Amino acid sequence: MATNTYVALDKVTVGTAVNSVTFSNISQNYTDLVIVANFTGSGSGNNLMMQVGNTTIDTGSNYSGTGMYGNGTSAASWRQTSVSAIQATYAVGLEANNTSSIHLMNYSNTTTYKTVINRSGGLSGTYNATEATVSLWRSTSAINTIKLYGLNSATISVGSTFSLYGIAATNTADPTGKKYVVETEVEYGGMKAHIDLWLPETGDVVDWKTVKVKNLNYFPTKQQRWQVQVYGYLLDKSGVGKPRNVNLVAIARDGDERDVKVHSEPYDPKIAEEALDWLAAIKESQDAPEPEREENYCKFYCKYFDATGEIGCSGIKKDWVKERGVVIEDAVLDKQALLYMQIDQQIKALNAEKESIKTSLEGFTGTTFSGVEVVWSSLAGRKQVDAKEVEKLLGFVPYIQGQESVRLTVKQTGGK
Repeated sequence: MATNTYVALDKVTVGTAVNSVTFSNISQNYTDLVIVANFTGSGSGNNLMMQVGNTTIDTGSNYSGTGMYGNGTSAASWRQTSVSAIQATYAVGLEANNTSSIHLMNYSNTTTYKTVINRSGGLSGTYNATEATVSLWRSTSAINTIKLYGLNSATISVGSTFSLYGIAATNTADPTGKKYVVETEVEYGGMKAHIDLWLPETGDVVDWKTVKVKNLNYFPTKQQRWQVQVYGYLLDKSGVGKPRNVNLVAIARDGDERDVKVHSEPYDPKIAEEALDWLAAIKESQDAPEPEREENYCKFYCKYFDATGEIGCSGIKKDWVKERGVVIEDAVLDKQALLYMQIDQQIKALNAEKESIKTSLEGFTGTTFSGVEVVWSSLAGRKQVDAKEVEKLLGFVPYIQGQESVRLTVKQTGGK
């Protein structure tokens, strides 16, 4: 029976007696397929057959199968090789009331032959039986079309149903029945994405972000919002699911549960398309983009970085701020810069007050009536290398260049 790990892909209910039922353009975003069929038909001994293919049905002698069947009194088996179709039923013909569960394993794999496991049973009034078969399609092509048909032009009767399910392409899909999928991969238009959490029932896409507590004020960035909207876009366009909301969850690795921050917004394909257009423009550009961040932020990973600025991007340099009038348009960063200056001024004022209080405590040692201990102690002076003596002995003073660091300067210069 299909559980919530199954995703319904298609269903055919026969309205007029037909010889065949076909599933086409089957999504490749699953590991396995399952067909659940309840059917009857015409013609004694005419079985239900199955053929598969990639875009077109393979009618060649590329199938084989082995089966066992029994009716509670006797049992038998059969074996077929190099035949032109898979036996969806064998022991009982189409004239019976049949139920089949057909499992196509690794159907989207392009490196192995495809295995099909079928369990079926039929009630015909003359011969009732259950059977189990395993078949092979000798092709490494992915399966995206399936045909089920009556042998010898037999027809499938009105009211017969054929339901196609995909089994999610992850072994962590809904392990406890809570209707969620974790770490699922989706692909559309040559782009792949690994989604941290997908909730099919509510249509929520969730992406986790690990940050530092001090960076929570910057969450979420435009790039992070773009990313999770693109995840929803790929889900939608690939046919895997219909997103309604996208969510970003920031977890501070140096904090606790009180520092978890959540951002949610409706899924908007226009935002995703904006991000994809930006990416396409970057890929197609023959020239390095204009600098967006200070050079120390990007020089270790950006493929366009070039310290000289002659053949690539050198990052924003300090002297450009005044010369080129670089303006930071982000309102959040403007607020943070103002807050930084306020805190810096408060720290300076507190340090000055601290030094004044320290002076007033000079010469006093003991414990106040509030229980505060005041103790002065002597500390050894800092040892230093006598550079003059070293130079006398060696003729020069050896130095080791320390690792480069960066310094932040935030000051008021005016406004726009």
